[in-house]
Amino acid sequence: MANISGINPTSGPQPVQPNATAKQPAKPVATAQAPDTVEISEQAHLASKLAAIPDVRADLVARVRGEIAAGTYETDEKLEIAIANLLEEL
Repeated sequence: MANISGINPTSGPQPVQPNATAKQPAKPVATAQAPDTVEISEQAHLASKLAAIPDVRADLVARVRGEIAAGTYETDEKLEIAIANLLEEL
C-alpha cells in the first residue's frame, strides 16, 4: 500500500500560551435593592381579630349555668320560641 504523508500531519505537544486578551474577572456592580415591604389585607386584619375571640363565651356559659342551677333558665317563653324554630326547620 502507498504511504501518504504530509496531509494534515500531527505535531507533538505544544506548551499552553496564555491568551493576551484574556478577560479580567468582572468587578461586582453595586445594585440598589428596594427594602422588603408587606401589605396586610383588610381580610387578614379581620381574621386576626376573629382569631383573638375565644371559641367559648365564658360569661354566657357562667350565666346560663347559674340560671339552670337556680331553675330559672327554662321558661315557657323560651320553650315556645325553641318549638317554633324547630317547626320552621321541619
